[in-house]
Amino acid sequence: MTILDTQIVSYKFRESKGFDIKGCVIPSIVAIEFLLLQAPQPHKANYYIPRNRKFFQIEGGIANIVHPFNKRSTDRVIFDFGPFYPPFSMFSNFGISDLINEKDYLLFNFAIKFLDKPIQKKLRNRIKFLFDNNLSCEPLLETDIEKSYELLDLFLSRYNAKDDFRNTWNDILILCKALNNEAIVYTEDKLLARFASEIFQGSINSHGDGLIIDFSISNRQEAESNRESKWYVNRGWQYRMKKARYAM
Repeated sequence: MTILDTQIVSYKFRESKGFDIKGCVIPSIVAIEFLLLQAPQPHKANYYIPRNRKFFQIEGGIANIVHPFNKRSTDRVIFDFGPFYPPFSMFSNFGISDLINEKDYLLFNFAIKFLDKPIQKKLRNRIKFLFDNNLSCEPLLETDIEKSYELLDLFLSRYNAKDDFRNTWNDILILCKALNNEAIVYTEDKLLARFASEIFQGSINSHGDGLIIDFSISNRQEAESNRESKWYVNRGWQYRMKKARYAM
């Protein structure tokens, strides 16, 4: 399995040459970033992808929607970092994964139909790019999030977070998704690759303008001096996963 980070997907969207991404995998956080789902406000999204799509068939169909989908129509992860950083939410972790894997263009079109027309056009081009390249999407699971907290703890003991902390957290989530799937991750983030090499003695190789980090079990060996940190528990860092409550 080859997992792509957001920078690689964005680069390939702009420039078709180079690394072939067809059939690769993106974590849900990459889809959320690439499809501009995250809003600047900590507990809002720019739009929401509902999970209970059977509702639309039962109630007369998706075409009857006359207002944006409600945030309660989708799943949600609330990340809490104690006093270190204000809590924020990630919406549609499972919703966006289902939509991409099922290539549900119709649902996506209705999810974004109340945004400004230029944004709608941009997003339609982006979702078509994901579909055309046959990319599959993996949601973040509890094991991925728990591992991410552990690695974030280790990361911050060595490096500073980016100016926008959420970008650092998203990078760690991508790294842990690849790690837990014993996958290869293709990234342009040199700091992330350096950190991975410090924690896991696996292979890291240049590939075009990016870096390949191999977390397959045959290439992965955890550094004896860098065992997983559990300090994040004492910091009061935690998360909550909430299911969709109702469709509208």
